[in-house]
Amino acid sequence: MSIDLANLSVSELQNLQKELSNQFKTRQSQNLKEARAAIKEIEARYGFTAEEILASKKKVLTSEKNTVDAKFRNPENSEEIWTGRGKKPKWVETALKAGKSIDDLKI
Repeated sequence: MSIDLANLSVSELQNLQKELSNQFKTRQSQNLKEARAAIKEIEARYGFTAEEILASKKKVLTSEKNTVDAKFRNPENSEEIWTGRGKKPKWVETALKAGKSIDDLKI
């Protein structure tokens, strides 16, 4: 369906605009109802709430990451560790400038 907007009067265009706005709101409301129904169906089928499903995605993604064991520890603060990958932490830089070798920091 094609409407020749150039031949419509201002009044007709305003009416069309109102109809479009109403139709948009109706369609959006219907889509929202359908989406909610689909979510409820999925929740019932799998026994999880939508919040649990979405939260578990984050947990799965973070738990699947490969972890690398730390190879270096700050002798002055045992909670500060470094895997040896990426940029050197400031405590490593400070220790090296103070005359320590990287081997002195190995775990």
